[in-house]
Amino acid sequence: MCAIAWCVQCRAAMSAHHYEPTPTTLPQSQPKWWSMLQLANEEKAALQATADKKAMWPPALAQAAQVATWTPLEGPAAAKGPSPRYDHALARIGTQVYLVGGSCGMIKWWWWWWQQLPHPPPPPPSSSPPSSSSSGGRYLGDVWAFDIERLQWRPISCTSAPTGDEQLPAFQPLAGHRLMAWGTTLLCIGGHTKAKQPKRPLTVWCLDTSSMVWSLLDAKGDNAPVNRGGHSVALVGNKLYVFGGEDVLRRPLGDLWVLDLESWSWYQPEAAGTPPRDRSAHIATVVQDRWMVVFGGGSLAHCFNDLHVLDTEAMEWVQPELGGEGVPSARAGCAGGQLGNKWYIMGGGDNTGGCVDMVALDLSGLKEGGAVSWELVENVGTHSAIACEGMGVVSVPTAALLLAFGGYNGKYHNTLHLYQPATAAPEADVVAGKAASKPSLVNGNHAAVASVHVDQHHIVAEGMAKKEGGGAEGGGSSVET
Repeated sequence: MCAIAWCVQCRAAMSAHHYEPTPTTLPQSQPKWWSMLQLANEEKAALQATADKKAMWPPALAQAAQVATWTPLEGPAAAKGPSPRYDHALARIGTQVYLVGGSCGMIKWWWWWWQQLPHPPPPPPSSSPPSSSSSGGRYLGDVWAFDIERLQWRPISCTSAPTGDEQLPAFQPLAGHRLMAWGTTLLCIGGHTKAKQPKRPLTVWCLDTSSMVWSLLDAKGDNAPVNRGGHSVALVGNKLYVFGGEDVLRRPLGDLWVLDLESWSWYQPEAAGTPPRDRSAHIATVVQDRWMVVFGGGSLAHCFNDLHVLDTEAMEWVQPELGGEGVPSARAGCAGGQLGNKWYIMGGGDNTGGCVDMVALDLSGLKEGGAVSWELVENVGTHSAIACEGMGVVSVPTAALLLAFGGYNGKYHNTLHLYQPATAAPEADVVAGKAASKPSLVNGNHAAVASVHVDQHHIVAEGMAKKEGGGAEGGGSSVET
């Protein structure tokens, strides 16, 4: 058999996703037989690895996602999803991805609502599809859940427990907030609202996903950060680190705060080294339950592409040595999702336009105190929904998958996109750590947060609030942050 015919036959067998354990052979009399054999075996291994990954995914997810390309979720389920928006927040608990709030154009929102009617009447004579230059906007306070097994959105009807605060009687529409999963509870930290209250401390709302009731956290501490939006949050052990953002008067901030999730109290740590400049609309991630990595953001007329690392054990800011190629340009409003040792960053923009490059930062060097490495993953189209500011991204490590939703690049988006990196591998759940106490809520409702065990990746809820004179209600459930 000639070498060309053998390669064609081998590739055909591999494309059928059926592999035999017998070794691949090639007549050694053929020119370059060894390099051809190596190439064929590598392709065979890559295809088998892809098939193995997808075998671990839910069936609907395996059919919808494509490797190394952003895949939009389309069809009836997608059409019944949230309205277009940006500056919203996403977080995942198990197989549910929760979306809270955001901002959108007023005209665009009403056009979306009109399209959702079962049998829409003819629009008024003055109505027309909004153009990309529509002005005006509104804050959103809705909650949605996306089921990654069924690939379906559903709206969540929530209520608010009494707060006793006349200026903040209930959960309000907001944007620029951050969302963090903690047990079976969602913590909504900060955010811009219509009400301007410069002296209000940073708000933390707790959404109990079993009852869907918002409760305002009554955090302890003699001092607390001012309310803000566009900040970053990072969970390290049982501590929630909050950095930067902008206050209600839109002034950039550069302060660092910690919310202890054991005592539910605020404190401001003293960190050595040179901290990042005041900024907002940046992103952060955590490595090895120790290092908080901060990238990008903007401050008034300036955007940044610098990288800062906070060593939470030494409590020191450092700037690691950078390696690789594809160092991203300065940008604010970008989004990121971490899979394994790689932090994938996409979207955002500067003062001249949006960013179309998707980059990855290899963070494995932080473990040895060495360099971190940038690489360019791909460039998306200028009008792509991935080249947006204010987009939300959440990672699904068990499926080695990124989910992206919303954003703004001349128009508001509401399409959910899936991305599975070619080199990412699914991660198994590992549970460790110690228990955390329940928070104090302003209405005394302690049912919002369960007792939990924590490690750098996962949280396991041990039970809900105890009955009077009885044991705990509810069972354990595995949750990832």
